[in-house]
Amino acid sequence: TSGGAIGVAAVGEYTAGTIIINGGDIYAASSKKDFTDFSSFDTINANEVSGAWGVGIGGGYGASVDLIEINGGKVVAVSGASGAAIGTGRGTSKKDQYNPDAYHCNIKIGGNADVTAVTSDTTKDKDQLGGAAIGTGRGCHTGGNIEITGNAKVTAINASLSPAIGATKQISPTDGAIPVAESIVIGDNVQLFAVSAADYAVDKDASVLSINDNYFGSSDRWFFNEDAVAIADVANVKVESTKGEQMYTAPTGAVSVWSRI
Repeated sequence: TSGGAIGVAAVGEYTAGTIIINGGDIYAASSKKDFTDFSSFDTINANEVSGAWGVGIGGGYGASVDLIEINGGKVVAVSGASGAAIGTGRGTSKKDQYNPDAYHCNIKIGGNADVTAVTSDTTKDKDQLGGAAIGTGRGCHTGGNIEITGNAKVTAINASLSPAIGATKQISPTDGAIPVAESIVIGDNVQLFAVSAADYAVDKDASVLSINDNYFGSSDRWFFNEDAVAIADVANVKVESTKGEQMYTAPTGAVSVWSRI
């Protein structure tokens, strides 16, 4: 554990150090209620614990992450109201308690890792957004660097209005800007299933965003939110891709889900 209890310390001056997972079956949760039903946002939010500001895997309240590296194993990480499931805990809403120069977040998932990351909304204070599923907690300055490569299988679910992968979208206490990830890289062989109650599941505003265009037109790789439309046996579905607005034809018998990404 790290950070939080000492009020005079600035956010970012604590760090979770380096965490490396090479295998095994791991269930890590900062929520007091164990649950494995991720079928709906309502279910996830009903099980969150307001004030649970740490993460499943990563930093505590106010703590940075030097490196989280998951190379194998089956990993389920669940966070409560404000921290990321994998990444950093809650930051702060007070400018004088934040050190943006010291704050950082680096996450790498690869190999044959099978990762599920889930974070809930915050019921304690509705005007403050929850943390990312993979990335930063609310009240943080940056979304850090996130790299998902190899043959990794990643399910990222965010029941709040922040992306599933990237930066929390609560206004930064340091400069009033909306935080964005520094870089998000997703490899071609990754199986990615990203869900968010926000407008997009992957932080599309990241300073560096490297995602194969196939992710935006595939029947088995989905980026969607709660306003998504289920599509079955439908042709000429309009979607926004990295190449702009495109028409997508669903394969016969396929069921795909799309959002406003």
